[in-house]
Amino acid sequence: MTTKQMSDGEQAPEKKQIHFGLLLVYSFLMWNGAYVIDQAVRWTNHFEGLINGAFHVFFTGLVWAIYLGPWSVIVWMLYRWRDWIRFRTLWVLGPAALAFMAQMGSLLVSPPTAKERFKRLSGADLPEQVEDLRVHFTGGGMADFGDTYYFTCAPEVTDGLIRTMKLEEDRLFRSEEMGIEPYSIVPLRDGWPDYRSWDGLIQYRGGEQGWFYYLLTDESRTRVYTYIGCT
Repeated sequence: MTTKQMSDGEQAPEKKQIHFGLLLVYSFLMWNGAYVIDQAVRWTNHFEGLINGAFHVFFTGLVWAIYLGPWSVIVWMLYRWRDWIRFRTLWVLGPAALAFMAQMGSLLVSPPTAKERFKRLSGADLPEQVEDLRVHFTGGGMADFGDTYYFTCAPEVTDGLIRTMKLEEDRLFRSEEMGIEPYSIVPLRDGWPDYRSWDGLIQYRGGEQGWFYYLLTDESRTRVYTYIGCT
């Protein structure tokens, strides 16, 4: 019998509420899924970012268990005690939903673009005049950052970047006394130019407060690799 067919003395059946156990599952997924999605988007290799985010569920889930778990139980007990019906779902899922929206909002406020990420991690602006820009982003949470950039530019742009990032020539990089070929921790990516074949290869380095910055350039100072990481 539909609502329209009911007599005036009859009441419409109450809408069945979502089971409390399911509400806990939804809350847990929203709270922890936000960071997983964030990391998957921010890493260049989205699968590796997804794995990194999933690894952190152990820690974000612990925070959920300490704060949102008890909160949900308190809401459930109050509704049972007071025989309340409306808005239980909202009260249980609200905190997790807000956390999810805040995390997604951070992707808009601090997007994983080359310009924004370079500025945030190095404190320097990525020059506007660069060409053939290639980037590879990793890191977040407990995973150390390690961002690689390759680009071409005019020599004066390279020199300006070195000054802005407060880099100094790595004199041990080409030290003849070491008797070995120059070695750099700047990673080489598949399909990227091989800096080991550059003439007059020189390395600059700098950093502060656990962060380190490397810059590799050639004799013409028109080809540049930068590597930004933390320990």
